[in-house]
Amino acid sequence: MSCDCTDMEVHILNILYRDKCFKSNAGYHSEKLKKILRKKYPQDFEEAILHLKNQGIVAAVKKDEPKFYILEKSKTYTVLIKHKYRIAPLGGGRTFHLE
Repeated sequence: MSCDCTDMEVHILNILYRDKCFKSNAGYHSEKLKKILRKKYPQDFEEAILHLKNQGIVAAVKKDEPKFYILEKSKTYTVLIKHKYRIAPLGGGRTFHLE
């Protein structure tokens, strides 16, 4: 899988993954994301979200102000690992050994 995500898009995915925004009825508020990323990246926020939506990684919860959540957990995990983010795998990362 080739990853053509920008740094801003990967940062958005990291925030959503870190806060465990995986449900279609709850997500991360778009204004908070804009506020966090406004000064760090020159890319337009709407453009970054649109690109992530087109890839099928992120979706929006329809409310007064849109909230975003992760649709594809495995794609998100792969993108974050490829961009050298240190994250725990889904399920807590615990390994159980059979005796």
